[in-house]
Amino acid sequence: MKIMKNIYLPIRTSLAIITVVLLMVVQSARGAGTFNQNYIIGDSIFNNSSAMSASQIDAFLNSFPSSCISTNNGFATPESANTPPNTTNDDMYTWGPTVSAGQAISQASQMYDLNPQVLLATMQKEQSVVTGSVGCHYTNPSPGKACTYSGGGCVFIAMSYACPGGCSVTYSTTNGTGKGGIGDAFSLQLYTAAWQLRWNEERSFGITSGYVGYDNGDSSISYGGPTVGSVDVLSDGTSVTIDNGSTASLYYYTPFISGNQNFFNIFSTWFGNPVTPCLATTNVGGATSGDKVIAYQYTANSPTNLAFSELNNTGSACSELHIWNSGEQTWAAHIATAMRATNPTQGTLIAINTADNGPDNLAYILYGNSQGNLEIHKFSPSLQTFPGYYDMATDLTGVSASTGTFVAGDFLGSGRDQLAYVLYSGSQGAVEVHLFNPALNQAIGYYDMATDLTGVSASTGTFVAGDFLGNGKDQLAYILYSGSGGHVEVHLFNPALNQAIGYYDVVTNLTGVSASTGTFVAGNFLGNGKDQLAYVLYSGSQGTVEVHLFNSALTQAIGYNDTSTNLGAFNPNN
Repeated sequence: MKIMKNIYLPIRTSLAIITVVLLMVVQSARGAGTFNQNYIIGDSIFNNSSAMSASQIDAFLNSFPSSCISTNNGFATPESANTPPNTTNDDMYTWGPTVSAGQAISQASQMYDLNPQVLLATMQKEQSVVTGSVGCHYTNPSPGKACTYSGGGCVFIAMSYACPGGCSVTYSTTNGTGKGGIGDAFSLQLYTAAWQLRWNEERSFGITSGYVGYDNGDSSISYGGPTVGSVDVLSDGTSVTIDNGSTASLYYYTPFISGNQNFFNIFSTWFGNPVTPCLATTNVGGATSGDKVIAYQYTANSPTNLAFSELNNTGSACSELHIWNSGEQTWAAHIATAMRATNPTQGTLIAINTADNGPDNLAYILYGNSQGNLEIHKFSPSLQTFPGYYDMATDLTGVSASTGTFVAGDFLGSGRDQLAYVLYSGSQGAVEVHLFNPALNQAIGYYDMATDLTGVSASTGTFVAGDFLGNGKDQLAYILYSGSGGHVEVHLFNPALNQAIGYYDVVTNLTGVSASTGTFVAGNFLGNGKDQLAYVLYSGSQGTVEVHLFNSALTQAIGYNDTSTNLGAFNPNN
C-alpha cells in the first residue's frame, strides 16, 4: 500500500475580571490550541464517529456557497457496510442508491469508527472540496456552485487517496450507479481513505502483520508506517516522536509537517481544539456539580497545590480541574480534562503519586461498572487521555459514597502512594482498611486490616493521608467532625493501620464542622518536607472559600494559617 500523504474554562469566582477573561477564552475555543507535531489529535476525538450526524454534516456543507460536495449533489454508498476495502478498486463494494454527501460521509465514519470531522478536514486539506476552490472551477454548472463533475477534477480525488503517482483509485461505471462514475469516484475516495486512516491507527500500536479488526480477514496486508512511541523521519526530513495512534495515522497518510499542520488548523477552526478530547456535549441533567477541593502536586519536586475539581462542571461539558498557585490567590492552570461530565454519585476523583516526588496522577474511581466491580481509570499526565491511558477493573464490589471512601498515601514507605479503600463498617462493625496492590486490580485479599475504630459514617467524619510526623511515610488520619465539646478531633492510625483510637489522638480548636460545611485535605503545602493538614471551608466570612492550615501538632486550625481564597463560596450538594 502506497504511503499517503489546554483550553481554559470558566470557574465560579468572586473576582469578576477572572470570570470575564475565562469566558472570553471559552467563547473563542474554536481555533484555540497550539500545533504539537508529536500529538496532532487525541485518539478519542479521532475515533468519535458520532461527532456529527448526517444532517449536521449536510448543514455544515451547505454553509459554504461554493462547496463542491453540497447536498445538491448525489453520491454513492455501499449497500454492504461490512466490507472494508483492502485494494484500491471499487469492486470491493456493491454501490447502493445515491445519497447526500453528508450521508455518505456519515456512513463511512460509522463503518470505520472514525470521526466525520477528520474526513471533512482531510478532504479540505487535500482538495478544498468542502469550501470550493480555484482548482475546482472547471465550469459553473449552477448558481453558487463553483465545481462541476464534467471532467472529474478535484472531486474525483477528493481525499487524494493513493496520490500522487497516477491516483490509482479507480471507479467502474458498470459497477456503479449509472451516473457516469462521479458518485462512485468520490465515494470510493471517501471510503478507502476512511479505512486507511483507521487501519493506520490500529496498526500503529505495534501490530505489523496478521489479522486485526480492519483487515477484512486478509492477514497478508503489512503495515510500514510509524508506531506509537517511535521517532519517525518524515519525507520532508523532519523527525517527530509519535505520541499516539491518531498522530501516527496522519503521518502515514501525509508524511509532511506542513500538510498535518494544515489539517490541525482546519480542524481547529471548524470543530475546536483536537487535543482536548472530552466527547460530551452537555452536563448531566439533574445531577450536582461535584465540586471538590483536593490536594494535587501539579509540578514534580514542588510543594503540593490545592485544586478545585468539578465532575459535572460549569460550562465545558468535560470534568474540570482548576489548580491554585501557592497561597490560593491566583490560578496555575484551568484544565478541561478528557473525561466527559459525570454524575458525582457514580464515582470520585483522587490524586495519587505513583513516582517519588510526583507530579501526582489524577484518577477517576468508578464505584461500579455493569458487573458491579469498582474500576480505576488514571488520566495521562496532561489529563487529555481518558479512558485508554490506564483502565483497571478491580475485585472490589458493593461500593458507594455511603459505604466507604478512598485515600492515597505512601503507607508502606516505598516511595510511591498506595491506594486504600476505607470501609466505614466491616463485618464486626469496625472500620476496615484495604490497600490495593501495585497494579490496582486487587483490593480484597492483598492487604486487609480490621481496625479499632467504630461508629463511622460519611456524616461523622472523613479520612486523609499525609506524612504529618515527618518520618518519611504517610499516616492515615481519621477526622471526627464533632468530638469532645463539639471540637474536631484528629486520630492518626499506627503504621500497621489497625489502631486509630489510642495511638495518636488530638482535640483541635476547630468547631462547627460537618460534611456540608467543609472538607479536609493533606499535602506538603509549605514545601518543608512534611505534610500539613488543611481544613477547606466552603463558605467563609468574606463569601469565599477559606483554607485553614493546622499547626504541626495538629491541635490548631483557626488562627495559625488562615487564607481567604479567590474562589467564591460553593455548596458541594448543589
